[in-house]
Amino acid sequence: MLGYLQELGYLLIIVTNQAGIARGLYTEEDFRILNEWMLKEFAKRNINISGVYYSPYHPEGCIEKYQKNSFCRKPNPGMILQARQEFNIDLETSILIGDQETDIEAGIRAGIMMNILVNGCGKQRPLNTKASRTFESIRELELFWNKL
Repeated sequence: MLGYLQELGYLLIIVTNQAGIARGLYTEEDFRILNEWMLKEFAKRNINISGVYYSPYHPEGCIEKYQKNSFCRKPNPGMILQARQEFNIDLETSILIGDQETDIEAGIRAGIMMNILVNGCGKQRPLNTKASRTFESIRELELFWNKL
């Protein structure tokens, strides 16, 4: 799926809330190490992730410096807007794929027109989602995309 989007000319960018940092479950260094590993695994498959943006904040965190509701924490659009600025992205023609309603809300707030929710893990499709489309799994999304 990612390789196909990359072939179509899309930049692949990850925007992720990492509340576990604010909650003291892991450190920013732990996240950096995991992120480096993930990027290497993608590269082995010729998938180039252009950027990774993360928010270590959560208003109920126990680590004081991360204990806030930042503009970069989804559902706020801060990370997406930062990526737009750094990569000169046209958000109206971009696609956001997320697994939480907060992802969809961040995409909408940033001006992304196609916001796709992939439920996964047997979760029921939300009745009141703002997503453009919903799918049960990445596989279902791939099958849909291949029909286009």
